[in-house]
Amino acid sequence: MKQDWKLLNIFIGGNDACGYCRHENYAADKCVDDVKQAIQIIYDSVPRVIVSLTAMLQLEILRKTDKGHYFCQRLHKDECGCESNSSYTSDQIKAYCVEYANDEIDLANSGVFEKDDFTLVTQPFMRDIDDPPQFPNGTTDMRFFAPDCFHFSQYGHALVTTWLWKNMLEPTNNKTTRGSISAPALPLACPDSV
Repeated sequence: MKQDWKLLNIFIGGNDACGYCRHENYAADKCVDDVKQAIQIIYDSVPRVIVSLTAMLQLEILRKTDKGHYFCQRLHKDECGCESNSSYTSDQIKAYCVEYANDEIDLANSGVFEKDDFTLVTQPFMRDIDDPPQFPNGTTDMRFFAPDCFHFSQYGHALVTTWLWKNMLEPTNNKTTRGSISAPALPLACPDSV
C-alpha cells in the first residue's frame, strides 16, 4: 500500500446526464464537485496514486443509436429519462455533456490534486464523439452496447480501452478529444522505453 504505485481509473457521469433535465441536483458542476470530493478522500488516505478520469461521453449519440430500435427506445424511457424526453433537445444533451467533460478537465488542470505521490489527469477522448458506433456502410454497430443499449459491451469496452490507452500516453496539454467508438486506436500506443 505504501510502496507501490496505483492507477485508479474513474469513468462516471452517464446517469447524471440521464437525470439532469428532471432535477438541478444533476447539474454538471455539482456532479463534478461530487467527483472532486471522492478524489479528495483518496488523496487524503492513499499514497502513490495516479487518478485517470475519463471525461463524459456524448450521450446524444443514444438518440441516434435508438432510431429504428424499439426495444432500446422503450428501455431508455426508464433507464435514461432525459434521452427519451422529447422536450430536452439533442443540443441540450450535448451542451450538458461537454460542460461536464470540461469541468472534469478543469478539475485536473487546477492542480489541486498534485503532489509528489499523487496526480489527477483527465482523459478527454470521448468529449467530442457525436456519432454512434457505425459499420463502414453507415449502419449502427449495436455490438458496441450491452443488451440495455446504454452500457458498453465487452466489445465496446475493448474498443474504448484502445483510446483510453492512447490518451493516457499523450501529453496532458495535447490529448485527443475526439476518438472513435467505431474503430480502435491503432496501432496501439507504446510507452517510452525509459
